[in-house]
Amino acid sequence: MKLLCYPATILAAVVLMVVQVGGCGESTPQPPNLHVACAASMANVLARIEPAVQSDLGLGFTVDAASSGALAQQIIHGSDVDIFVSADHDWMEVLDRRGMLLTGSQRDLVGNRLVVITRDGATNRVRQLSDLVDSSHQPLAVGQPDSVPLGKYTQQALIHAGIWQRVGSHVAMGPDATAVLRYVASGQSPVGIVYQSDALRIPNLQTILQIDQSGHSPIRYTAAVVRTSRQLQYAEELVDWLASDRAAVAYRASGLEVLGRQPAKLASRIAFNNASVNTWPESATVMSAVALSVLSAFAAVAVCLLPGIGIAWLLARKQFFGKAFVEIVVMLPMVVPPVVTGYVLLVLFSIHGPIGSPIFQWLSLRIAFTWFGAALAQAVIAFPLLVLTLRVAIESVDRELEQAATSMGASAWRVLTHVTLPISWPGLAAGCVLAFARSLGEFGATVLIAGNIPGRTQTLPLAIYSFSHMPEGQSTTVGLALVAIALAVGVLLLSRWFSSQFIASVASTQFPRIPRRSSGKSVSQ
Repeated sequence: MKLLCYPATILAAVVLMVVQVGGCGESTPQPPNLHVACAASMANVLARIEPAVQSDLGLGFTVDAASSGALAQQIIHGSDVDIFVSADHDWMEVLDRRGMLLTGSQRDLVGNRLVVITRDGATNRVRQLSDLVDSSHQPLAVGQPDSVPLGKYTQQALIHAGIWQRVGSHVAMGPDATAVLRYVASGQSPVGIVYQSDALRIPNLQTILQIDQSGHSPIRYTAAVVRTSRQLQYAEELVDWLASDRAAVAYRASGLEVLGRQPAKLASRIAFNNASVNTWPESATVMSAVALSVLSAFAAVAVCLLPGIGIAWLLARKQFFGKAFVEIVVMLPMVVPPVVTGYVLLVLFSIHGPIGSPIFQWLSLRIAFTWFGAALAQAVIAFPLLVLTLRVAIESVDRELEQAATSMGASAWRVLTHVTLPISWPGLAAGCVLAFARSLGEFGATVLIAGNIPGRTQTLPLAIYSFSHMPEGQSTTVGLALVAIALAVGVLLLSRWFSSQFIASVASTQFPRIPRRSSGKSVSQ
């Protein structure tokens, strides 16, 4: 067992070093930090105005950027959000009807408009929307109409122009507005329909057509305070500030159309040094994603270990009614789409779910959209790998050795701990390593139950996904991908070493010494 301890000790030391990197130095007071769930097309604007917010209010905020529909669903299922900024007023009304927004906190911030874009130097010319039916403009990059406000407005405009049926089957649909930008910037699509504010912030893109606003619903961004916020006063002040003349300057510079303005309510605040503000810059986001991935993967393996040993031994050594059903249930996460697993976990463990609700009420502990949710999703997805690997290892142990130990008076527990596991420990270690590797790469289930919140639930795969959808995030994406590959190669080499140890162990198996049970009789008797 000493061989097993050495790699584990090394890995644990690496994790501790990663976690403690950001903890060095003097501790400084931190200002209140709000969680802002923001439509992807507004994320860049909020990042631009954050220094002004820090100066005026002494507040910091973390932006969780995605499609308005995805963010609204996360709030419905209990995500710990302070402010919601939506590009789709319909989603704001859905939350309002459910009583999830603070009464009277909604503010209309800015408007936007749709434009057709292409790359600089491209020969694409679009004088009117009907020109998009030409095959040279396909695939047309658009947002997903069902879940992305940009896609909904785009679909309305194309239907109004009478060409949706002709171009609808030749489009590249992005999961949010930023993804549509990247499709055009990278050349995957020759043209795309995006917001005017997004088109202005990418230097190598040009606008070739402004779309008539009468062909779609008005595009406006609305902000509101989420009722469950634990920092209501700060959240209200930030929403008021976002609707003030001070913010309007940044909005106009970003190509947004300023709507009604009102003065922000500025309260007295303790002055904080700008250096101490928690802004989650790109480097901190990358480090936190790597650290969170490693830690959640370790937690997932720890959760799987004891149940995995028990079920693997049960399937390997026992015959019972319903064994086939147990095997199917254990292996199910390996064959169903991970998003299905994530959705089931979300339904069960959200604060309104049958399991998550009592946990939240009794322990005030949230599972969904927290680090715990990420670890839970990884554990469920990785569990079959651990069980399958360990079951094979246990089945490879000579049963005559176990029977001999039993005949000497050893209980089933002593046989397992003194015979079966010592012989099959390399298989157990290989299963743990494979489960760890699978946890590191988990995406689909994690993004549903934990969300993609930088610094809180954003694991390495989620960070890669986020940066890959940012036109300015390509270098970071490559770096993160190399980190992921390096981790995967290291884990696979470790798994291979454990597998070779298992083969050697089985080939040279010797019967372990089992302490005899005392019979209570002397030898002379």
